[in-house]
Formats: sequence, structure tokens, C-alpha cells
Amino acid sequence: MPKRAAIDTDYLSHLTAIRDYNDVFELIVRFFTALDVEVLMHPLVGEFEKSPTPNPVLDKLFSEGIITLPAMTDILCAKPGGKLLYEGMVSQIYGDFTGIRYPLGNMYSNWPKRQSFGEVHTAAMCVLLDCKYLFSDDTGAVRHLSRIIKSQTQATVEILNRKMSVERLVGSALISRKERRLISYERP
Repeated sequence: MPKRAAIDTDYLSHLTAIRDYNDVFELIVRFFTALDVEVLMHPLVGEFEKSPTPNPVLDKLFSEGIITLPAMTDILCAKPGGKLLYEGMVSQIYGDFTGIRYPLGNMYSNWPKRQSFGEVHTAAMCVLLDCKYLFSDDTGAVRHLSRIIKSQTQATVEILNRKMSVERLVGSALISRKERRLISYERP
């Protein structure tokens, strides 16, 4: 059974921006298959951080169910007391991550840019939905968030950037060495 993996926009943007490859969509599908993951994106990240630039590969990943957006109610009802737990985690993780108090207002609709809201909400979703991985290319956030999640929730969510992800596929018959380099943006 595939493990759940949450993905953030920077990681996904880098994947869908792969050039010099005939079928990027097919490569991404094989990449996720080789990792044996079911990929989720936080619904608020999908709503507030989607690029205005058309991206047919990205659109196809969602329309074909390769990446899914769970409903907020599914996240908030995943565990007993989920809404309170989620809001507490978001506030706590945000404070620990940024060093500042979570901004006042509705955390479901107040989404200022460049304040790590996506990473924080995604981390809380990972805990409630028992995600094994969080895919993020925000290298500063990767190490820090991993420590915060573990200390605040006792959950084990492994945060992987693209390079760390492809290292798991060395020797895989599904993804060639050249393809691993394309995914991690190394030169072939």
C-alpha cells in the first residue's frame, strides 16, 4: 500500500518545469510510483499558492488524480478533536518556525505571501493524515520543520527535497540515472 506524501508548491513547480524530456507528466507519474507514494497537496496551498501561469503538466497531475487535494473537512475530522488539534498545531508550528506569533484573523482565509503559511499548514496536515513524507525544496524549512514536528507532535514525518527523494531510487528499474538527474536538476 502506498505511503502518503504531502507536496508543496516549490517542489511541484520544480518537477513540472523539467525540460529536455519528451513526456514530463509520464516521468513524474513513474517517479511517484517508484517512491510508492500517494501524493496530497494541502487544499489551502492549492487555493492560495497556485501559479497564475498556465501549466498543462500540473493541471493534468490534478485532473488525473496523481496529486489530490483532500477536503479541509477530511483533514479536520481525521482524528478526534481534529479542528482544535489542527489550529493548535498551525499556531505552534508557525511560532516555532518563524519566531513570531501566528497572525490574527481566520487561518483558513488569511494567507499573506512569503510567510511560510504553506509549509506550516502542510506540516499540520501531515500529522493529522499520517503522511510519511513531506516533499519540499525549501531547504531551510526542511530541517527546521522536521525538528519542530517531531518535538511538538511526536509524529514522524520525513521531509525530503528532490535530491533526497531521487537518492532513494538509485538502482530503481523505473527511473534511470539520467532521469534522476533531471528530477534533481543535476546535469546529465
